[in-house]
Amino acid sequence: MSKVLNVENGNYIVKVEPGENIILDTSRGQTNDDNELIGKVIINGQLDVKGTTTSIKSTDLIINDNIIVLNKYDVPTGISTVLDGTAGIEIDRGENGARVRLVWDEAITWDMGGDSGQGTFKIENDGYGILPWYTNGIKSPGTLFVDVGNEVISVTNSISYEEKCFTYVGGVITDPGTGIVAFDDDSIPNVKAVIDYVTYAFENIGTGAILSSYDTSVIAYDFEFDGDPSRIELTVDGVLKVKVDEFTVDFPGLQFTDNQIAPMNLTDNLVLAVNDGSAVVIDKTLDIKETAIGSDPTPPAEGVRLYTQTEGPGDTGIYYVNKDETKDEIISRNRSLVFSMLF
Repeated sequence: MSKVLNVENGNYIVKVEPGENIILDTSRGQTNDDNELIGKVIINGQLDVKGTTTSIKSTDLIINDNIIVLNKYDVPTGISTVLDGTAGIEIDRGENGARVRLVWDEAITWDMGGDSGQGTFKIENDGYGILPWYTNGIKSPGTLFVDVGNEVISVTNSISYEEKCFTYVGGVITDPGTGIVAFDDDSIPNVKAVIDYVTYAFENIGTGAILSSYDTSVIAYDFEFDGDPSRIELTVDGVLKVKVDEFTVDFPGLQFTDNQIAPMNLTDNLVLAVNDGSAVVIDKTLDIKETAIGSDPTPPAEGVRLYTQTEGPGDTGIYYVNKDETKDEIISRNRSLVFSMLF
């Protein structure tokens, strides 16, 4: 039967000889089917342990609190009970395993994304040092920043990491027949994967050759690169100056096609300029194509403009129009003799 001890006023104090134990035995050595000691000690109220060490040897520890406070600030003294700048949870792995701790370390400083601070969590091992996290994902509420100090992000111990980014055959990136060599557009390649892809692109796609200095460059494009005809482009100060393809050579305002020279804008004039005292020399012959009747050239701003049409009374078919809008046919020598005898 149950027995109840009531203390109506004051405290109930149990004292034993210094260094001895107070034992609350609810099992009296008896166990359940799982070989667990039976019975419970139930405390209706708070439990305050004044000693420096509390040992709990139960197999399962169930705590309803959603926040466990470690390294509690000591209000009367105004100091933290841990003086070395770290606090955390330690796991004892037995005689054959070094202890492992999840630790808050005040000595760690960081500077990422324009913010800086001091103190963060780490996992450390007595025998190894800092241990890696093992997780299948990291979710950030915004931009994810990584501060690696003077080191780099590495996949050294991953087996053939690059082959998880691109399709490889015999250690070489190879098109599986789909024209797509990347497994996932969102995967992050390592440096070897980038080098291998550049090699693949030069050999199979054609990325073009580039010689550049700031905004001045010479670029060779292959048809496979952008679908446009293979060509070479010379750009000076960001302005395209020369473009050469299979059929034409283009300059600003001027185009060479086979044996033809024409302005890029066909309504513009083609000007052959020389210094005073020099001349434009035509070796052998000059052919002038006929201008259709009714579409005579407009008068020039200065000088004379020559053109050809069906020959008229002048018997040459060579016509001119000058800046004064005078139009007429140049007369042949024979016809000029006839006219001189008539008039």
